[in-house]
Amino acid sequence: MRADPPRRIVLSTCTVDLLTGELTQGASGCLSDRERSLLAYLVERPREVVCRWDIAEQVFGYVVNTRTRAVDKAMHRLRSKVEADPGSPVHLLTRHGEGYLFVPTDDVVPPPSPPNAPVRAFPPATWRPFIGRDQELRSLRHELHESRLVTVMGPGGVGKTRLVLEATRALESHHFERTTFCDLVRAQDRQGILHAVAASLGLRTHDDPEHAILESLACRGPQLLVLDNVERVARDLGHLVAGWLAALEVQILVTSRETLGIPGERLFVVTPLSAGDAEALYQAFAEAKRPDAALTSEDKRVLPQILEQLDHLPLAIELAAGRVQVLPPRELWPRMSDRFMLIARRNDDAGRHASLRANLDWSWALLSSREQTALSQLSVFEGDFTLAAVEQVLDVDGPIELVHTLVERSLIQTASHGRFTLLVNVKAYASAQLEEPEIVRQRHCTYFANGPRNGLDAQDSANLQTTPRCKASRHRGKRSRRTQSA
Repeated sequence: MRADPPRRIVLSTCTVDLLTGELTQGASGCLSDRERSLLAYLVERPREVVCRWDIAEQVFGYVVNTRTRAVDKAMHRLRSKVEADPGSPVHLLTRHGEGYLFVPTDDVVPPPSPPNAPVRAFPPATWRPFIGRDQELRSLRHELHESRLVTVMGPGGVGKTRLVLEATRALESHHFERTTFCDLVRAQDRQGILHAVAASLGLRTHDDPEHAILESLACRGPQLLVLDNVERVARDLGHLVAGWLAALEVQILVTSRETLGIPGERLFVVTPLSAGDAEALYQAFAEAKRPDAALTSEDKRVLPQILEQLDHLPLAIELAAGRVQVLPPRELWPRMSDRFMLIARRNDDAGRHASLRANLDWSWALLSSREQTALSQLSVFEGDFTLAAVEQVLDVDGPIELVHTLVERSLIQTASHGRFTLLVNVKAYASAQLEEPEIVRQRHCTYFANGPRNGLDAQDSANLQTTPRCKASRHRGKRSRRTQSA
């Protein structure tokens, strides 16, 4: 007779409540009922290979000998939530031709490395094409030689992680005795950071992971620690990183949509691709999706316009090219107003990279209500804008400080000569969140209608061109009200 499974199970990356499916201590979120039941069934049978058919029948309730991939799909989703690297799981193993095996945390041992050999703990290599960025690669490698803490910043989907992986893989092995990669996308607090870093270093679960990390890093010599997707825990991570840099012989490379804000941090800003590289990347993704397809003359004509509307962001380009079988450029272009719905993956496990909307939802959720209000009101600007215009158009306390914060969070881009702008898709997303749009647009129109008095010039032409429309809109509104009163 088997013992009842424990209420909670501690894994290398998180703690799972097997009754509710809640993930804590290093990860957040919740398992679905199927994922929770699958994990509980395997936990009851530690180190025992369990046949897929048994799981399908005993856990999911399928009739005997029913052909289904439900077990494999549930395992795929489960690994994506509880394994540090779903592609190389340490707890939920596959025994090909047999079934699945659960390995308890106490049995998880990091693979041995040859004495004094450099160790690289990277995610699996990706098939995705890497185009352009030659200058950025050279510059980033130079920064790594010059600074112990480099934060690679940029808007979501600009390709920060991929640039970092390419740059660090290309470094000669003698620069570091060890290079460790840690994805902090699921961490929500200090403890989540510590558990994720400990897991990436191959450490077993500890009551004091902070001390264990310090001990592990101290005995490894010169090393590079790559911390990916840190924007949700940037402040907590900043305190930890400051301590590690002071006590250890370690170099730290961070990717984030915002800064850590600590002394010694060197910022490296990644910008969208050039127009030519964006087109080359689209064609590479499209050919991978449909090798026998060639772009028509009409496709080639509208493609640059589509890519401009996608801000030349690699993620957006990949998502658009992924729909090429149904929506080649000539079909996508007239439907770009629906791009937040159309440009998406079918894979639900892609998270914030599943669609343009999901990518922006992630950034929006990290903002305070004041920051959200400011960003939505900034969406009324056409082209770039100045701080003087911001002070007159935004109806929110501390508009200049909010602009500074949004720049630091990669949601406002700096233009030349003290001017700022929004990426096309940030503007479209923020505009959809705008409350009382007519009132905000009226403040915008009033400011730019007094262009000469406000010292505006040709750089404000895009905003100045909106003033005739504003006047026409006001005139139609007044005429409509007179008609109704009559």
